[in-house]
Amino acid sequence: MLNKVFRIFRGTVHISDIGASPEKAEKQANGKQSQDGTVAESGATTSFEDAVKLTGYGKFNHLLMLVCGLAIMGAIMEMIDIGYVLPAAECDLKLTQKDKGVLGAITYIGIICSAHAWGVLADTTGRRRIMIRALLADVVVSTLACLAPNFWTLVVLRFCNGVCVSAPAALAYAYLGEFNTPPNRNRAIILVGFITACSAIILPGLAWSVLPMQWSLPLYAGMGFRSWRLFILVGAIPALLSGLLLFWFPESPKFLLAVGRREEALAVLRRVYAVNTGKDDFPVRELTEDTSSVMANTTDRSFLALMKIVWEQTAPLFRPPYLLHTFLVCFIQFGNIASASGLLMWLPELFNYQAKYGEIHPGAATICEAVAGVLAAERNASSVLVRATRDVGVVAVSSDVSAVLQEPSCAGGTILTQVYINALIIGVADAIAPVAGSLIVNSVGKRNLLIVCMWVTGVSAIAVNFVGSYEAILALACVVIALTGMCIAHISSIVVDLFPTNYRAMAVSLSLMFGRLGSMVGNFIFGSLLDSYCDAAFYFFGGVLVLNGVFGCLLPKRGRFAN
Repeated sequence: MLNKVFRIFRGTVHISDIGASPEKAEKQANGKQSQDGTVAESGATTSFEDAVKLTGYGKFNHLLMLVCGLAIMGAIMEMIDIGYVLPAAECDLKLTQKDKGVLGAITYIGIICSAHAWGVLADTTGRRRIMIRALLADVVVSTLACLAPNFWTLVVLRFCNGVCVSAPAALAYAYLGEFNTPPNRNRAIILVGFITACSAIILPGLAWSVLPMQWSLPLYAGMGFRSWRLFILVGAIPALLSGLLLFWFPESPKFLLAVGRREEALAVLRRVYAVNTGKDDFPVRELTEDTSSVMANTTDRSFLALMKIVWEQTAPLFRPPYLLHTFLVCFIQFGNIASASGLLMWLPELFNYQAKYGEIHPGAATICEAVAGVLAAERNASSVLVRATRDVGVVAVSSDVSAVLQEPSCAGGTILTQVYINALIIGVADAIAPVAGSLIVNSVGKRNLLIVCMWVTGVSAIAVNFVGSYEAILALACVVIALTGMCIAHISSIVVDLFPTNYRAMAVSLSLMFGRLGSMVGNFIFGSLLDSYCDAAFYFFGGVLVLNGVFGCLLPKRGRFAN
């Protein structure tokens, strides 16, 4: 699913997944353990993981899950809401298909350009501080975007949206994980994944309630504030709520300990303990130094020092014995997300073409036949209007002709009801697929499941261009979106098995970076091909997915670092 794309994206964040046993934690809470294993009675010096266990699991953790889920949901909605904005804003901004492709891709370009910068800032100034600033900045940018007077202004602002949402989309998982023990951490991430999966259902529902509104408020220079502008503004509400709610939460204790602020880290853990238990008798008096974090092992936290750390963790991935695996997982993730994102972003547009064509020519038609038919009808209507205006002499003044032709020549600006219903159905399928995958993955194996899913989605993507039934197109779209979405996280889990611990986070980060690049490329290619070479768009993405399945066969059945 799309929210799983951002689980880990930087090699500079390390969350230890190995904690001490509960018995050891209890002993350390009541005394200091010596080198021979005995417990001293003179203090309560405890490791970070053991201290986190002692805070318990309760109200604080549940509230944190909701806020982090809301932050990631806001980031996802900012990425994919443009799919509903494009057909609605087509007439106001005079968008061509290539313009739509640029708008669909530009948010991902912002994410790619800013990912490592946010990682450096988060490791030097804190996760919470960066997320608050990024989320509130996203609200400001979205407010400006809803007032954009033209295409290029909206492009710049959507790029800024991508820069802003890049931070919470990745950091929220690290921030959440650093307040939980390993068992609770897995549970928390699964629950947050479920919360954010709801964005695939909430967004079309929100679009359905806002975009059909037929009203316009005057702004400036003859521009009107229409429903699509309100939709952009309403889509920023999750970011606003999560940004404000994060003021109540403390900074990550893991970060505070990693940068040497042990007293502050201990104070945060005391607060978590008090909220969870209602008591003020937190048994830990001192935390041992954190040696698991890269940040803890260096006193130089300058930009150049951090870039050196990133390079030291990245370079070995492009040398034997990891080079082949790096290439395979990066290519597979690129093709997977390029296909998923490209089709997901353009589905409202495609279904809109299909519904419009059905009104003009009742009966079955493939997607590309519908696109060609609607575009031909629009061109015919425009040429008829030109001839009519010439007959009545309107062409005497060119500005008058332009004014007359402006409205009739644009047949866009509306999204039919069936489009929203289809999006809701696809959203439900997108939420169900990971649950079904989790039930069978241990039986069939990670690699085998990946190969089958890639081949099924590849064939389905190609088949979309051959079926004329509306229901068949919807069913195939559900298969492609749901399975490719599930495989995004599935590929990351395979990466974890292929690389050792010290390179694992960067390997996942690198594969997801190529995936984001795929999002940008997929959106742009779809927009460029849709008008003139519609068939080629489906052949291209379907072929890439089938090739992903072939490359998946080159992966080992079980990674050597699976344990």
